[in-house]
Amino acid sequence: MLSNLSFLQDVQRRTSKLPSHRKALGSNPLFSSNVQTLDGFQIGFMSPRILASLCAKHGLDPAICEVVLMQAERCTEPHVHFAGRSIFLPLGSDEGFERCVGGTYTGPYNPGEQRFELTFEPAVPGKPFIIDPGVLHFFTPGSGDRFSAIAFVAPRIRHDDGSFDIMRFGAPSFSFDALKAVVDAL
Repeated sequence: MLSNLSFLQDVQRRTSKLPSHRKALGSNPLFSSNVQTLDGFQIGFMSPRILASLCAKHGLDPAICEVVLMQAERCTEPHVHFAGRSIFLPLGSDEGFERCVGGTYTGPYNPGEQRFELTFEPAVPGKPFIIDPGVLHFFTPGSGDRFSAIAFVAPRIRHDDGSFDIMRFGAPSFSFDALKAVVDAL
């Protein structure tokens, strides 16, 4: 985990040095590979060349991991990954992004249950958080803001054919200030 965190901190430093007009997805040179909308947020994958270079520097295998920049301007769709473990590093004004007031709702996924209660954890810029495989989760930017974070994911949740290791759920019931959210199975 230490090398993964060191990797993310290296990416955070590189991202913070970019001019403000180059930080957003679509113009960010670090995350220019395959920018797309996924479950209510924009996600950009680190370009393979940069990923390979940084993985070599940190002793990691680029064949089994991926690094993304995600930006959510609204509550994302609840989902669970069954293989990928994600380490997120929220970005804020110190890195040249919007203030970070959102966070993540997480809770256990138990197959066969129809309703899930998730707990809110506020995002703190520069403070990493982990979402393990099998954890139901979604992100919220807070009211009128954008949540931005970089994530190191291993094993990869994006398959070679472009599909994702993802199971989706119904829209959550919650308010932006709530410490709990309820999610129903589809």
